[in-house]
Order: sequence, then structure tokens, then C-alpha cells
Amino acid sequence: MTLLVVQILFVTFVEAGPPRELFREANRNYWENNYEQAAGLFREFIEQHPDHELLFDARFGLAQAYFQMDRLNKAAQLFRQVGEEHPDPGVRGDAVYGQIQVALLEDEPGRALKLMESFKSEFADHSLAGVVTERMEDLKPQVKTPDEADTPPPLVREDPPGRRLEFRDIDSPPEKAEVDKEKEIAARRLRTETPPLRLTEDSPPKKPTEIEPEDRVGEKINLLESRVEAQADTIEKLKGQNKSLLREIEDMEEIIAQQQDIIEEQEAEKNNLADENKILRQRLEEDIAEIIAVFDTPLADDKFTFEDLEEFERDSESFRRRARQAFEMGNYEIAWNNIEPLLEAEPRAEDYYFAARITWEKDKDHSKAIDLLEKALEAEDPPVEYILFQAELLLTGEEYERLDTLEENYAPNINREAEDSELARWHYLVGKRLLAGNNRDQAFFRFMTAIRSAPVSRWADEARRVISDEL
Repeated sequence: MTLLVVQILFVTFVEAGPPRELFREANRNYWENNYEQAAGLFREFIEQHPDHELLFDARFGLAQAYFQMDRLNKAAQLFRQVGEEHPDPGVRGDAVYGQIQVALLEDEPGRALKLMESFKSEFADHSLAGVVTERMEDLKPQVKTPDEADTPPPLVREDPPGRRLEFRDIDSPPEKAEVDKEKEIAARRLRTETPPLRLTEDSPPKKPTEIEPEDRVGEKINLLESRVEAQADTIEKLKGQNKSLLREIEDMEEIIAQQQDIIEEQEAEKNNLADENKILRQRLEEDIAEIIAVFDTPLADDKFTFEDLEEFERDSESFRRRARQAFEMGNYEIAWNNIEPLLEAEPRAEDYYFAARITWEKDKDHSKAIDLLEKALEAEDPPVEYILFQAELLLTGEEYERLDTLEENYAPNINREAEDSELARWHYLVGKRLLAGNNRDQAFFRFMTAIRSAPVSRWADEARRVISDEL
């Protein structure tokens, strides 16, 4: 009957890159029995990449290479380090098993037995737990208890040379040559039971170099069959996870397709709105030109005073219309000349707001504009537009504390009353303030909120630009 010996290789899939290529090269040399070359490459990986996620696996590979080269002291040190520090309990168990093998090869059954007891208590579910338990039972008779160690050996009468063979007990210890031979066989057997090297290359395992006893091969086959069953269970679990992931991917693709349709619809709507705005602006310019002709707007150097208001209610509304018309046409001097008399009479909140806008556009004096706007905000429940303009001025002047106070006082009003585009503008301004304070995560959240509030707007475009350029 032909026995097939199977060696299982646990593979950790890793992505490409210079450190991983070096790791794969070391692994390939190990499986090709080039242990000296593999050890050199593993050492190079450890020296060059001390913070890499595969550092402990490289140490385990180096320990395996040293073990195969009979450099047992160094192998034991590395096995001990991997057994204490590797994040994977399975690899830690393999490393402790490697220490057991080294202790047995160095003829230290006491140390080996202690390691086996530690292995059995800490890695009861390990695939090699059964082998370790069996070895413990075989090893216990060889380890002397403290009482046995203190008992002197019995006196043995030395027989004459001619009678030694005649009276020798059949259970007497074998000759030294036979003991050395048994140790050599045990050492070779241990090397065939080395825990699988947890590396990343799908290289074929080493071919066995000698025929093992049939009973030992049977034990290994049983052990490997149990591992194969465990691996089959793992594969089935992974298949189930893959199916779940595929369903999630299909759902995400469907969502992406829906989002793409929405984006296309919004782009079409944006183009339509742009055309409508162009038409409306042309009509507005025509209407403004007619109004200016009717009201005979004064020249920029004309100056109105409070005394020019003959009938306050009628004339003040006329001055407001003229100020707005001039502002829309970019004639800020005329706009100011028409709004200034109202500030000296009985100004409304809208007069202070409009004066602040004219001041900012005319002189870029944010301090004066903020002072005027403060008076507009004194009105009960001021419009959202006033609050947003104040926030923009404070942000421009880097008056962050006042901007924080403004947000604290008016954020509920804005969230309750603002239109989508106004809400997008508000979150964009707050995001800029957070970014100035180096609160990048909160700023990113605000910019994304601005985009979601009004995807097709100036403020959404500005938020996307900041995310792309600064975050």
C-alpha cells in the first residue's frame, strides 16, 4: 500500500510591493531548501522593515531556517520571541512547538516537558495539541522528579570482563552507538513535524528525503486529515462570506447607478436653470434701465440729505429703490448716496443690512460693514440672509471668536428657516472656520453637509474644491 504524505501550507495573501517581494523571495528559498539564502533574506527584511506588518512572520521564517541549519540556539531565541509577541495565536502555538523541538534535540527533556505543559494549557485548540499530549506521556518517564534526582544510584558490582555478556540483563541500556542512532532518528522525525511555515508564497512544500516508519506516517496522515477538515470548514465559511460580499457589491453598484442617474438629472436641471437665469437677468437689466429712466437717478456726485425727504414714508421707499437699482448696476457711490439719508432718519434693519453690503462692495471695509450689520441683527428674528452675510464678513476678517458666538446664537434659526442653498452656504462658512482652527475632520463633515444640502450650487462647488485642494 502506498502512503501519501501531505504537508499543509497556511497562506496569508499579501499585496505586491518591495518589502513583500523580499519576503516572498525568502519564502521561495526556504521551500527550495536554500536555508542559508532564506535566512539572509529574512534577516534583511527584519533589518530594513522593523515596523512592517509581516515582521513577526519574518522572524518565524528565520527561526525555521535556523532550525533546519542546526543553529538551534538562535532558532530557540526567535521561537520564544514569536511565541510571546505574534498577534496570531496559531503562529504563537507553532513557535512554542518549535521551542519544544529544539529542547528535545538538545536533549533537555525537562525543559521540553515544561514547554509542553505550557502549550497544552494555552493552546488546547491547536492542531498539534494531540501530538504534544502524546509526547508528554512518552516523555514523563524520562524526566526525574526532585526525589529521584536526590537518590544516589544503586551500587553495581563490576563483573569480570569474561562474564559481562553472560549475565547482562536483556533490559539493560543499549550501547552508545545505538543511543546515538535513536537520537538521530528522533531528530529527523522532529524536523518532518515542524509546524507549517506561515508565509505568503504558494511554493510547493519540501519533498521528504527519507521514508518514515509506517506507524509514524499513519499518525501524520490522521493529523493532516484533521487539518484538511478544519481547512474545508474555513473554506466553506469564506465562501459564505464571499457570497455576502458579492450581494453587498451588487447593492452598491445599484446605488451607484441610481446616484449617477440623479447626478445626470441635476446636471440637466442646472443647465436649464442657467438658461433661465440668463433670460431673467436680461429682463431684469431691461427693467432696471426703464426704472432708472423713470426715476431719473442722480449722478454719482449728487448728495442727498435727510432734509431732502419731503414726505418721509413716500420718499424713503423711493430712496431704497434707487439704492438697490444702483447697487445691482455696480454704481456703489450712487447706492450709498441714496441709502445714507435713511440711516440718519428712522432706519430699518434692512437699511443697515443694505448699507453694510454697499460698504463692503464699495470700500472692502469689513469692520465698518460688520458694525452696520450688527445693528441689522438687533431686529427680532433677523432674516437668514443677514446672518450669513455677517458670518462671511467675520470669516474674512478672521474674527473667529465672534463667528463662533454667531453660530451659537443663530444655528437653530438657520437649520429651521434656511433654504437649501442658504444652508449649503452656512455649512461651507462654518467648515472654513473649522479648517482655519485645524479641525480637519469636523471641517470635512461640514463641507460634505454643504454638498448634500444643495449639490448644484456655488457653495457645493466651493466645498468640493476645498476637499480636493486642502483636505
